[in-house]
Amino acid sequence: MKRNLSQLRNEGGEPDTRNWRGFVEEYIDSLHQFFKSLRAIIKRASKHVRYFRLFNILGPAATLYPLITKLEVLGLLDTKLTGKKYEQYTFLDLIELIDVRVYKTKGTDPRADISRFACQVNSSWSAKRVQDWLANYNQSKMPKETFQSYLKAMYMETERCLTFLLISVNIFRREDMPSMSL
Repeated sequence: MKRNLSQLRNEGGEPDTRNWRGFVEEYIDSLHQFFKSLRAIIKRASKHVRYFRLFNILGPAATLYPLITKLEVLGLLDTKLTGKKYEQYTFLDLIELIDVRVYKTKGTDPRADISRFACQVNSSWSAKRVQDWLANYNQSKMPKETFQSYLKAMYMETERCLTFLLISVNIFRREDMPSMSL
């Protein structure tokens, strides 16, 4: 949007109201489509476990919402992925995987790539092309091996903290000290 506004502004001379009008109408249509898709997704979250789990429990990163709604517009969210290894998964599962690995586990928010992709992807893209882009994105940001390493480190750290807390609570109770409220 910023780029389009800058281009329209920098054209110089008298503003061409047709260009501005076209831009504004396209923007309003896009915004309407976004909220219409988001509404459909939210309705689905109240009826379908997979959507409830992703949107109510996990809560995807805000950066992913434009992509999620774009996939909804294109009718891809519930579409099965292709390839023997992936055919039991959908695009919704792939979005969940990216959210868990890249945004939640790694704790990063790489906005530029995913935002650019959400703007570029349209009905001329095949489902396979979208799948390949998302799979490559996931692989480049958080490969399986790195993800497993993060999980192992998180588990070990959590295990140590949990052990410490349990021992601390047990010691306090034995010494009749005030118990810690967890």
